[in-house]
Amino acid sequence: LISVIMPVLNAEEYITDAINSVLNQTYENFEFIIVDDGSIDNSVDKIRVFNDPRIYFYSRKNEGLINQLNFALSVSKGKYVARMDGDDLCDASRFEKQVEFLENNKHIQLVGSNYFYIDKNGRIIIEKKFPEGHDDIEFMMPVTASILHSTMLVYRENLNKINGYDNTKLYAEDLDLFLRLIESGCRMHNLQIPLCYY
Repeated sequence: LISVIMPVLNAEEYITDAINSVLNQTYENFEFIIVDDGSIDNSVDKIRVFNDPRIYFYSRKNEGLINQLNFALSVSKGKYVARMDGDDLCDASRFEKQVEFLENNKHIQLVGSNYFYIDKNGRIIIEKKFPEGHDDIEFMMPVTASILHSTMLVYRENLNKINGYDNTKLYAEDLDLFLRLIESGCRMHNLQIPLCYY
């Protein structure tokens, strides 16, 4: 049901915990697409340690974040797409709660959540809260990203409708994606609980 897409670049310090936080989800019906973007540290070795049939690992030359995201989308098969970063962590109930929300709220096509901002040792610094409903999210989006990219769960057909990520929008691919999704009619919601450690 879910395609989890995670690009990786030189994330050896965090990648093991990030992958485990996905594999240990209470909701298990997903494929996990990990794309290494030419890492020069030990990220690839740490990824290859995992032996889980849900993982599809691609080691590719350095083409940049946006190209790797679009590649991951091109090989994904899920009804939903979940975004994940190699240095973030998921709450164990993230997918379960987000899928339940989308399945019960058919007028919403993308759901995010609040998140905990953590330091490099995993200590919580602060909980970041986002606007909840679509109108407030849309109002704030031109000013600042009001969805955290790595909490996103969205219908794949909505991403296909706008042809995925725009590779001319370096360093702002998430904000650009959200703005184009809104323009295309995609309605959004943030669960008011932290489901990611950023």
